[in-house]
Amino acid sequence: LLIPFLNLIDEPRQESRCKPVSQDPALTLVALVTGFGALGLSIMSLMGCDLVTKIFAATALAAIVLLLFSIVLSPVIARVNAFFFVQSLCALSIGGASFYFFTDDAEAYPEGPHFSTMFYATVLGLVSTAFSMVGVIAYTHLMKAWKYRKVLLVGNMAFSAVNMLSCIVFLRWNVAWGISDHAFVLCSSAVQTAIFEMAWLPGILIMSQLCPEGCEATMFALLAGAHNLGANLGSYSGAMLLRLLHVEPRGSPGESAQFDNLWLAAAIAAIGPCIPLALLPVLMPDVSQQDRIEGVDHATEGSLWSRWSGNSFGMIKKNSNLELRSIVGASSLEAPYVAPE
Repeated sequence: LLIPFLNLIDEPRQESRCKPVSQDPALTLVALVTGFGALGLSIMSLMGCDLVTKIFAATALAAIVLLLFSIVLSPVIARVNAFFFVQSLCALSIGGASFYFFTDDAEAYPEGPHFSTMFYATVLGLVSTAFSMVGVIAYTHLMKAWKYRKVLLVGNMAFSAVNMLSCIVFLRWNVAWGISDHAFVLCSSAVQTAIFEMAWLPGILIMSQLCPEGCEATMFALLAGAHNLGANLGSYSGAMLLRLLHVEPRGSPGESAQFDNLWLAAAIAAIGPCIPLALLPVLMPDVSQQDRIEGVDHATEGSLWSRWSGNSFGMIKKNSNLELRSIVGASSLEAPYVAPE
């Protein structure tokens, strides 16, 4: 970091397009609250606070951040952010329990798959990486021209459906059908990863389109931070779900009973991301992924903050970035979408 910081290679200085903090105090406030709030949650985890306390703290922070987004940011940006926040919140994480299910030895879980750490961490990881590229290729060839509402609806419903495959292995049905655990988990992980990429890419794409010129890095970081905050809350909620279902394995001998309700937790976690899809007509713009979204030329354009403070922002025509063009093409970038009042 010292090389660019000290400019040791004597590169010519470029004029910055970033705006001073004093010119956008509202956006700065949102960034500070989100950043310090996330730091506070991390400190709570390091201090070993109990799960209920972390859930209440994360919920309070999420409510504050969403309120600030709704007041300060453009209505189009605030609505899209709210959708992805709720969706990440509904994506409950049960990864801790499933790790023990797959890796417990014969003494801890005699009926289990007994995967080695090498297979679980490395082999499955390599398969997931390879099939993530399959998902990217399938998305660019089949879904890049779809409207956001359609691609998010189809992608998330398909992802929930393939996640139900986990219930089969948790119930040990695959063994009853004569399918080995290794083969079943490899195939199901490959399919789940490919479908996940197809459901995840539209979210990354629209986040890049919601970044106004001059504060791209700040806005993308804010949107990603809100998404990660929702994911943290979803992780806490998943841990609470496992506790309520008495699924709390520790790798100790004779813990087979801890996995009796793991299939139910997996089913609830699979259905969760479909719940926010009911909000698509309200929160997601009815526009193609190749269209330009109106109402996002300034971060606070049309917001309650801009109305209260008396600020108004002219429409700034901006070109789509090369990353957007490489993903969805540029055939329809000039077709505008007019955001509802």
